[in-house]
Amino acid sequence: MSLAALFLALSLPAAAETPVVALDPGHGGFDMGQSLNGVREREFALAFARLLEPRLKARGTMPFLTRFSDEFVALSSRVVSAEQVHSKVFLSIHLDNNAERGGKGVMLWVYGKNNSIPQGPPRQHGERMLPAPPKDQVAVSRRLAERIQIVLRKRGLRVAGYVDRGPFAVLKGPGMASVLIEVANLHDKAEARQVKDPAFQAKLADAVADAVGLHLASEARRGP
Repeated sequence: MSLAALFLALSLPAAAETPVVALDPGHGGFDMGQSLNGVREREFALAFARLLEPRLKARGTMPFLTRFSDEFVALSSRVVSAEQVHSKVFLSIHLDNNAERGGKGVMLWVYGKNNSIPQGPPRQHGERMLPAPPKDQVAVSRRLAERIQIVLRKRGLRVAGYVDRGPFAVLKGPGMASVLIEVANLHDKAEARQVKDPAFQAKLADAVADAVGLHLASEARRGP
């Protein structure tokens, strides 16, 4: 168990009634991510996770970050540490740089096959390979993604009209609703400008936190 996971496990009530929400700031350390139009993905992802932290706490959840600084953490290790603290939700935060599509607003991804990226991102030598998540867990992830989509749209935030699929390692958690959030396409200058706006960041963080709260309440009503 990682030190971060151990610390959170010790801080949770014995009954573990507080749902844990894992926040996964993409990239970090030598894994720089995208850097374009004055935005660095590895820095933005961590800063946005920090914005989400207090908002999620205010909605009765316990946030858990898979990285706390500009450090490299292997993809599978992020999932494993989140599973160790029994996270109910896993949100991986990213930015894109895609010249082949214009800005579509926030893009949401769940685990699944994708012919354009059949292998997903490259992995580190010797990194643990996780199996694909169960189909019923992917269905829970899709419900979360669609909930985020609905809330963002209601708040006047631009979001793609579909939930995409990808074979990403960070979406393989077998016991978590796992969604990758691409906040903006940095190749689109308007989206790159917007993502630097503190008001936009705050509005988006509020919307995502509300969507997570609604998702957890809805899933609790569904029962086991």
